[in-house]
Amino acid sequence: RTAREIEGLRRQRSELSDQLVSAQRRRSDVARALERAKDPAVRAGLEQRLGVLDARIAQLETDIAETGRLITSAPPE
Repeated sequence: RTAREIEGLRRQRSELSDQLVSAQRRRSDVARALERAKDPAVRAGLEQRLGVLDARIAQLETDIAETGRLITSAPPE
């Protein structure tokens, strides 16, 4: 990998990390809303959103790990 490719991977990892933080915050907000929700229909919608956010968080963590692996496996220049 070239230095330019490595820098691109670092930028990608940084963006993924930002997205992860955002998704985790949204998940916390939804979880708090679920704790307060009384209406079964509202609860069902919030539970569905939690599932979507959990899947997104898991994917972001996988993507971050992969970009980290690519960065660390690059030969030193």
